[in-house]
Amino acid sequence: MDAIMLQEKLVERLLCPRVRTARQKEKQYVGFATLPNQVHRKSVKKGFDFTLMVAGESGMGKSTLVNSLFLTDLYKDRKLLNAEERINQTVEIIKHTVDIEEKGVKLKLTIVDTPGFGDAVNNNEWLRPVDVEFMKALHEKVNIIPLIAKADCLTPNEIKKLKDRECTPFAVIGSNTVVEARGQRVRGRLYPWGIVEVENQSHCDFVKLRNMLIRSHMHDLKDVTCDVHYENYRAQCIQEMTSKLAQDNRMESPIPILPLSTPDVETEKLIKMKDEELKRMQEMLNKMQQQMHEKDQ
Repeated sequence: MDAIMLQEKLVERLLCPRVRTARQKEKQYVGFATLPNQVHRKSVKKGFDFTLMVAGESGMGKSTLVNSLFLTDLYKDRKLLNAEERINQTVEIIKHTVDIEEKGVKLKLTIVDTPGFGDAVNNNEWLRPVDVEFMKALHEKVNIIPLIAKADCLTPNEIKKLKDRECTPFAVIGSNTVVEARGQRVRGRLYPWGIVEVENQSHCDFVKLRNMLIRSHMHDLKDVTCDVHYENYRAQCIQEMTSKLAQDNRMESPIPILPLSTPDVETEKLIKMKDEELKRMQEMLNKMQQQMHEKDQ
């Protein structure tokens, strides 16, 4: 009995410093270190949303590319137009929305399609004036990612020349068909001369596009849209409304009206910071393009 009691006292002495240390750490622990976990739980519960516009002439594979990116079918009920209907078709804006889920994370995906865009102009050039004007009109409102579509119709030299000349980072192929290649089932296109694999990086840049757009920079693109493009648009609208209101008041009232206050320093600083962030993202895309060119060489 004496030996057992002695052993128990020895264990208590050994454990006491550990218990005291744990209690001290608990007293110093506030709890805000769990904020990332709280945000993660809230985000997963609420779900995410992402809006993507695809623009290009008919038959360029826009629908197939979107289905390939998100492994879904957004165009089940789509009616294919014949040649005469395409000629009479006007440019429209059509929105498709679908809820998809992956590993418990829900995403509300909205695809904005532009059927009829560019169908009535000369399509002999790869980068047409209508494409340039379209990007000029939108580049301050949304993030733009230029693509070389149907890369399987071009030779490697033609793709390289287009990338160098048009500064287009991604040459892509889309396919919803599963084919047999090297004893494995892959998504690709079957030709008499061989198989083009969508997710083979030596065949196209589909994987690089998917990684950038979905796996690594989706939230960055959303932040730039919200914090830079929308804030710039909102500031412009406020400025135009303020100028118009001040002008109307001067015309109606003989009493001079003091000009309304301009955006404060903090707001301007935030907009400037977001502009710099957008430039860094553009530099990152340019660097990615350069790495792809070096790999092609």
